[in-house]
Amino acid sequence: MRSICLQFAAFICFYSGSAQLPFKYDNTSYKAIYLNQVSKLMDENPGYILLDVRTPGEYSDTSNHSNLNMGRLKGARNIDIDSISSHLEELKKDSDKAFFIYCSHSQRSRRVSKLLSENGFKKVFNINGGMSVVNEADNMAFPDKNKFYISNTRYVNISATPACELILHDPDLLTIDIRSKSQFESNDPINQNNIGRIKNAVNIPASEFDKDFTALQVSKSKKILIYDQRGSNSAHYAATLIKSGYQNVYNLFEGIANLETDNNADANLIRQVIVATPQYKIIGVKHSIQLMRQNPDIVILDTRPAKEFENKSEEEHLNLGHMKNSIHIDNRKPDDVVRKLDDVVSNKNKQTYFLVYGSGPSAEDHSADVCKKLTDKGYKNVYLLYPGLYRFVWSTTNIESCRDGHDLLSDHDGLY
Repeated sequence: MRSICLQFAAFICFYSGSAQLPFKYDNTSYKAIYLNQVSKLMDENPGYILLDVRTPGEYSDTSNHSNLNMGRLKGARNIDIDSISSHLEELKKDSDKAFFIYCSHSQRSRRVSKLLSENGFKKVFNINGGMSVVNEADNMAFPDKNKFYISNTRYVNISATPACELILHDPDLLTIDIRSKSQFESNDPINQNNIGRIKNAVNIPASEFDKDFTALQVSKSKKILIYDQRGSNSAHYAATLIKSGYQNVYNLFEGIANLETDNNADANLIRQVIVATPQYKIIGVKHSIQLMRQNPDIVILDTRPAKEFENKSEEEHLNLGHMKNSIHIDNRKPDDVVRKLDDVVSNKNKQTYFLVYGSGPSAEDHSADVCKKLTDKGYKNVYLLYPGLYRFVWSTTNIESCRDGHDLLSDHDGLY
């Protein structure tokens, strides 16, 4: 139950935080910048103000939602977005200075950037992606990461590439997968959950963690890497191990899903550490952009509800447009899937490339089911955009290496 609640909280935090998708205000009254621009612009604006608009718990790495404890940028002042209005007059004393604003995923920071710019602040910079991208960034994406990034967590949030290096080159590493047994073994009844596991990982489900970990009698000095599906729960257990006296604990940032879909990691490196993957291929935003560029005849399947595909959802944040040339298959209607899939593949050879996507990786997203149906029919090149369309849109705006994916989208003008 704890795992389900935390996953739900993480989902709500990210998606409600980005519900309005306020990207359309970028580079009008405020400037949206990538991580690799931060140092240069700060040097050009001495006396700048660095503002963290997350909750005090997130800022200090003491949030009850452990997955939101992402560290912070050195020198940042913390004013929660809910308190910005009451601090506005105080902040206006420095309105002639440059303000650099960030949060966890850069949606709250965009709203604050817009508010400040509407109140006479002339130099306002939103840091794209916020602390989530800081944690994922390598030295090329964020050259001064070592200078700026600080954290109060005593475990280490580790991103895809260094995690792969640790797994491959430290034979004494203990890797613990805290997902359910069915997810670990890739036979969960929800296909979206079957994405493989890290090689040589030990499965200790979260529900049994305290008892089963104790039984292992692990040395306090042992290096331990802990992970779950999407990072919603593993940070809590990493912190628990630290409190119990373990000295070298790593939390796989945003889980195995992010490891497999990371925009910075080399796909060949990832393949060396992941086993028990499905027949179709799981990819992230950057690799899906490359796939579409390299295969202009690729068949793109959108499995969201019809109202979302047509931008008619009552929930505005779900009206994201769609991929250009995509074919809609509503996987909530089994008869529709069978009929439309038969129509789609009727004249396709088994080497045809397919890219399948839904809204995002939740139990309500059935894009993996369509992928499985295609591979069961014998198609060899089936790719699942695991993060879904929502994350695709977010990434093309917040991550520099993904920005050229924006022109692959259709029917989104004015939405974000």
